[in-house]
Amino acid sequence: MRILFISDYFPPFTPGGAEWSSFYSAQALAKRGQVVTVLTPNYGRLPFRQKVKGFWVIRPPFPYKLGKGQKTLPFWVNNNLFYYLYFAFWIIKSFFQERPDLVHLQSRFALPGVVLAKFFLRFKLVFTIRDTALFCPTGVCLQAGKIKKEYAQFSHFWQKCSQDYLRQYLEPESFWKRGYYRLTLFYFWFNTLVKRWCLKFCDQTVFISQALQGLYLKAGLVKRQKSKIIYNLPPFSKYQQARIKPAILKKKYKLNNKKVVLFVGRKTKGKGVEVLLKSAKEVYKKDKQAVFLFVGKGAVREKKDYLRDIASVKHEELFGFYQQADLVVVPTLGFEPLGRVPIEAALFKRAVVVANSGGLPEQVINGKTGFIVPKGNFKRLSQVILRLLSNSKLREKIGQNQQEYIQKKFAEEKIFQQTISLYRSLE
Repeated sequence: MRILFISDYFPPFTPGGAEWSSFYSAQALAKRGQVVTVLTPNYGRLPFRQKVKGFWVIRPPFPYKLGKGQKTLPFWVNNNLFYYLYFAFWIIKSFFQERPDLVHLQSRFALPGVVLAKFFLRFKLVFTIRDTALFCPTGVCLQAGKIKKEYAQFSHFWQKCSQDYLRQYLEPESFWKRGYYRLTLFYFWFNTLVKRWCLKFCDQTVFISQALQGLYLKAGLVKRQKSKIIYNLPPFSKYQQARIKPAILKKKYKLNNKKVVLFVGRKTKGKGVEVLLKSAKEVYKKDKQAVFLFVGKGAVREKKDYLRDIASVKHEELFGFYQQADLVVVPTLGFEPLGRVPIEAALFKRAVVVANSGGLPEQVINGKTGFIVPKGNFKRLSQVILRLLSNSKLREKIGQNQQEYIQKKFAEEKIFQQTISLYRSLE
């Protein structure tokens, strides 16, 4: 089967874990005899056509350039008519050269452009939905304990979500700047409506977790009979290739004789950083050997001896931090569509503690392969962290159980068969 992947970003341009999920999926398909081509903008000086791990990557020229690593395009660059026309043109051009049996869209920004190309070429279209942006453009409302259908409506977005977003993330200082941000958020919503309309032209939508599918079904954005759940592929074959040795990390971040708690992700309120900081304070009062590593985009505002604020690192370099950690925590306060951190931690037999948010509980059996705590409850989180830090045998047992569970539930062959079965159902 010949498959054309469409992706707004693709390694080495990786704003997050989604791009690596697409990479591993293409690699798994190619390894099993499928002909896979990835079409993605060239944000640097990479070759137009290049073979990577058994599949082809086509990178047509793009006027806006990015540095390698975790950088994203400004909102106005990939959410406008010219960006959609750009993708439509290159899809049509590539389609006649590659002759794919179907097109699989890996990210949402290019959706209108892909649908436009579909009008001309009439190909089968699969769209993997990896985030909550088409439910709510800001996602602030998803920090609530109970998510309601009304949260996906404009009235709630304009009166509640946009206001909370301004207050939490933008903090405008002047009347004019506030007006500009409000106008931008209005365009956010308009653009979301366009993409929601485009959903009806997808032959199948794929969700990366049951929780994410449930969110979209609740809002009536997709139909159950046209949606499937296929989990992301973990980097089973790659995880041992850590580029930073644990000994180097120990020396650089003063971790000798310390009990290391690791957080990986954007350092925002939605990711639960404030919750973890409160828990860290409680943990340190009772265990002076505890050290908390925050690795990812953004900055930790507090400066304490037991905190380590580490900027974004390359994906392969991140594995060294997992090796050094005694415990990995995912305290997401918002809605986590799935999250790669518990999976990657399990590859190194690290015990994990996750919040009861989105798809995170789908990766952990509470009390057996990890622990699930109520999101936002820093006291409960600190109790679990202390319990694990004080019991190395329990940590090792939990880590071993989690690795076995992840390797079975997210097995490459299992996910490949689900994917290829979906493709063949559209023939």
